[in-house]
Amino acid sequence: MSSHALFTLLLLIGFSRSEKINPSLLDFTIVSTTTSPQPDNNQLKTFDDSVPKNCKEVQKTGYNISGIYFVQPKSAPEPFLVLCDMHTRGGGWATILNRFNGTQNFYLPFSDYERGFGGLRNEFWLGLDKIHYLTGHQINQLLVELVDWDSQKVFGLYDSFVVGGKSDDYVVKVLEGYSGTAGNSLVNEVDMKFSTGDNDNDLWSGGNCASFFQAGWWYRSCKNAHPTGKYLGRNFSEEDAYHGMNWKTFRGEKYSLKEIRMMVRPRT
Repeated sequence: MSSHALFTLLLLIGFSRSEKINPSLLDFTIVSTTTSPQPDNNQLKTFDDSVPKNCKEVQKTGYNISGIYFVQPKSAPEPFLVLCDMHTRGGGWATILNRFNGTQNFYLPFSDYERGFGGLRNEFWLGLDKIHYLTGHQINQLLVELVDWDSQKVFGLYDSFVVGGKSDDYVVKVLEGYSGTAGNSLVNEVDMKFSTGDNDNDLWSGGNCASFFQAGWWYRSCKNAHPTGKYLGRNFSEEDAYHGMNWKTFRGEKYSLKEIRMMVRPRT
């Protein structure tokens, strides 16, 4: 068995045992960067000599097609899979949240938010541990893309985004430098630890924001943005929409959006 084949096998074994991710993620053809410089979008990409630290490094190797790749940031104990966008605003983005059809439940315990859930070809949350590995030791940009039910698409770009580690419940250490068309609704997340129904870190004296809104997030007391909220579809009441996927500065808190995507990449 070649060293590349053994490396690939070990990655797949480690991934399938340690990750609570849709098993269909592994339904890919494995390719080598040395034998296929431009892989098909339905292939899983691995690397012969070393694993890139992030999607931007993947892009620099010559892989310019969006798809699912192995990466291993500096502090990560092992490689993991990410969905890389190689086209939007210069590419090199790692997707950390994808919402577009309501198939994935987001009212889950802290342990699920920590390790990630869903499928990288469907709706998913990448995992707080992986978001920390990607951003915790290198300042990243954060890109948020929003789509309403009239197909209007807006974005918010944050020039600096850093998430802490497990010991401090993945606190948002840095989130600044907004520009874009969505309006800045991420004004309360800085210095907030991540909250879920079973791990309340918010500042709301009247209860638990995560339990009330049935989703995990960096709540303060409680939200201006809610990318992890309920997916309500097109026909929603204003009362229900308050618990939905919303962005206060785009369509308001009583409008549940059609699509939300969040991505990160190194700033330099």
